Amino acid sequence: PSPTNIIRDAYRLGLTKKIQFSSSYWGISTGGVKSHPEPLEGSVVISPFLRGEDALNHPLVQKLWTKYRGPMSTFKNGGYCLGIALGINFCSALKVALDEVGYEKITGDDIYRAYQKIGGKDTKGLTGPCAYGPKSRRGSNLAKIYRVKNSKIVPITDWVRMPDAVSLHKW
Repeated sequence: PSPTNIIRDAYRLGLTKKIQFSSSYWGISTGGVKSHPEPLEGSVVISPFLRGEDALNHPLVQKLWTKYRGPMSTFKNGGYCLGIALGINFCSALKVALDEVGYEKITGDDIYRAYQKIGGKDTKGLTGPCAYGPKSRRGSNLAKIYRVKNSKIVPITDWVRMPDAVSLHKW
C-alpha cells in the first residue's frame, strides 16, 4: 500500500527521526514491513481488525490460510482477518433473515433488516464485536493500535472505542 512507500520515502529524507508516522488501516501491512523493515520501524497503524503478530497467531486465520492459501510464511496482510469477520457477519445476518422469512421468500431487503439485528455478535476476536444496527453501519466500533517493533507489527493497545462519524449521516 502507498502509506508504506510514503513512510519509506520519509525515512530516506530523515523525517522519521523527528516525526511519528501513523497510518490508517490500509497502510502498514506484514508484507510492507517485510519489504521496508528499517524505514517502518516505530511506525503506528490504527486497525479495526487484527494485524501483524495478532493475525499471524490467530487460530482461525492459521486454519483457513493454511487450508486455502498456503503456509503462514506467505501471509501478508491482516485484511484477511477483516474478510473472515465480514463473512461471519454475513452468516449471522443470513441466519436471522432465513429464520424470519425462510429460504423461498428471502430478499435483499430481508438481509438489510437482518444486518440491523446482529449488533453485538462475536467475530471470533478478528474485529471487535459487530456494531451493525438500526443506526449503525459499522462492522465494529473498536480498533487496535499497533506499532512496528523489531520488524514485527505488535499491539500497543487492546481494543479501544473509536469515534462514530458514520452516524452523523441521516439514514
